Amino acid sequence: MTAIPSSAALPGLHWTARIRRRLGRWGQPLVSTGARDRRDVAILLVAVLIAVTPHFWHLPWWSTALIGLLWFWRAWLTITRQPPPGRIAMVPLLMTATALVWLQHGSIIGHEAGVNLLLLLIALKLLELRTRRDLNLVVFLTFVVQITTFLYDQGLLVAVLSVFTTLLLFFILLSINLAQTDLTARRKCRLVMEIFLKAVPLIVTLFLLFPRLSAPLFAFAGSESAASTGLSDSMTPGSINRLIESNAVALRAQFTGAVPAPTRLYWRGPVFGQFDGRTWTHKNRRLHEPTSI
Repeated sequence: MTAIPSSAALPGLHWTARIRRRLGRWGQPLVSTGARDRRDVAILLVAVLIAVTPHFWHLPWWSTALIGLLWFWRAWLTITRQPPPGRIAMVPLLMTATALVWLQHGSIIGHEAGVNLLLLLIALKLLELRTRRDLNLVVFLTFVVQITTFLYDQGLLVAVLSVFTTLLLFFILLSINLAQTDLTARRKCRLVMEIFLKAVPLIVTLFLLFPRLSAPLFAFAGSESAASTGLSDSMTPGSINRLIESNAVALRAQFTGAVPAPTRLYWRGPVFGQFDGRTWTHKNRRLHEPTSI
């Protein structure tokens, strides 16, 4: 990615007018490779911001702050046309981010730790953008980040943001894969919408015909579809797709006299005798109320 000197700003021109002037130039075909790359990076910054923002509600505060700092750093480099930091700065940042994830989660593998590390890595990769290969890599990493968003929320707002981000990413892919001639922004938007509209029938077909599962395809420790060992007042078969061993205390027993020998101890667990078609519960809760011995 190369940079070219910009023309001097007109004296007395308001900053909003300069922004509109620059956006107007970006909407037209650009001959300079450096100008095209800066435009694509600016659009990629917007797409990454939209894809990462839904994760801020469950990330640690330091991770959100670090991702925001790296994003603004990259935006400042793009606006001022400064070169990205070299390996001397990037290697310590990478090691620091990995160490913070390890200290926070005790691992870099798993649900929370993996998503946290992925978001930090995409922010670091965005900061060190140099070539079109790096641009392609960040685009496809952003697609992966969108998938991880649905592990936390499947609401309508998340779906709308995902569709908008996908359209922006397709716009960038179309722009960076053009040969030598550039197209107007309106023409590229039209091509992106044509691709999206061609995919709509497939989306509708999958939505209507794909089987609905009672449990999600992926289960992680701490999610609603995961359960732990121990005693419970009810049991719903099919709602548990991962069993996590728990070291919590199941019960405490006190004896008024001498403690019987271990061979004479017998503990009876709860018995479920009532089934409503989905959940097993006690047949008669009064029979299972604790009684003094």
